[in-house]
Amino acid sequence: MTHGNSPATITGIKIRWIALRMWIHLFRIALDEYRSYKDVLKTLHAMLTLRKKFAGENHTTKMIGANGRFYWNMHLPGFPSIIFDQHFLGAMNRTIPVRSLHNRLAILFLGITRRCPLKCRHCYDWAPGQQDDTLSVTELQTIISKYLEKGISQVFFLGGEPMVRFDDLVKLVRYIDGKSETWFSTCGYQLDKEKVSILKEAGLTGVMISIDHFDQQKHNAIRGHEQAFDWAMNATQNAVDAGLLSCWSLCLTPELIDLQKLLTYTALAASCHVNFVNILEPMAAGRYAGKNVTIDSQGLNILEEFYLQMNRDPLYSQFPIIVYDGYFSRRLGCLGAGNRYLYIDSLGHAHPCPFCRSSIEINALSDPAETQLDNLKDQGCLLKINDED
Repeated sequence: MTHGNSPATITGIKIRWIALRMWIHLFRIALDEYRSYKDVLKTLHAMLTLRKKFAGENHTTKMIGANGRFYWNMHLPGFPSIIFDQHFLGAMNRTIPVRSLHNRLAILFLGITRRCPLKCRHCYDWAPGQQDDTLSVTELQTIISKYLEKGISQVFFLGGEPMVRFDDLVKLVRYIDGKSETWFSTCGYQLDKEKVSILKEAGLTGVMISIDHFDQQKHNAIRGHEQAFDWAMNATQNAVDAGLLSCWSLCLTPELIDLQKLLTYTALAASCHVNFVNILEPMAAGRYAGKNVTIDSQGLNILEEFYLQMNRDPLYSQFPIIVYDGYFSRRLGCLGAGNRYLYIDSLGHAHPCPFCRSSIEINALSDPAETQLDNLKDQGCLLKINDED
């Protein structure tokens, strides 16, 4: 039984009404910034064009309502909110500079530990031997403060497994509360009802739970632990019951690149009242380093067809919203490397993204944020560069 304040899928005419409210709101913000109807129309047209590249030509058939806010994508802050306004001031600034304080970045992905109870086949942060946590809570707060000042809409706490630093995770979420939305990624380890409640009270927005197969035994084999599936399913139920936004994160294996199997996976997520499914393409990093894990063109076509069908076809209006970064990174280029997001690992080093490690040492604790971003932008996407060589 879910609580009355649990996030709910919104469909039908209500979506059009909320979208109209949003665009009227953005029009007013743009007019206040530019004082020119020409500049307002140019900027909003650019944003609409970008939206179509992200989601296709047709309108989405669903959104998620939670705690008085509305979400089209887990990587966009909820509307209406001050965080939403600052995020889209940053988006407007990319077309025509705005006058007000705005977000240069969208997301900070922040690793807080390398410790983890699992041995996942595809772990991007794997290194020989376990390492103790390097950064204290105070040091992590220092890093976060730098990027709050630069303007970020969301902070995603990553690991390892962030739950092994549960008390520290709570402190970090509470430190950010109200300044940015916060999520964390987990395998579900020890995420019981009490801990979920504590995290929500601290200000957590949502939980991203890793589930790599709808079959329990296959998921456990991928994750290297016989309890992994049970952990993830229990964590999902606890997050949903607490009224947090929920997402399943799926790192694809060749077997799952099949429309029927992807539908089976998403139907299971729907039955668990999950709000989003985040599809990740395997990358040659961490445990996959040096391996050919690139999805071929036929597989990519299947994934893109699935992404568009699930988000646009009214038949699937009660299924989770599919988030698939690969769809728009192939159309817009890399959004990491200090462009719209960056990744800082648990050692305090800044990188273009969790899968793409910087070729030079960039110290997120001591280097100014502006210097970190400029260095990352100069490097660009190293995975793409390597693919082209």
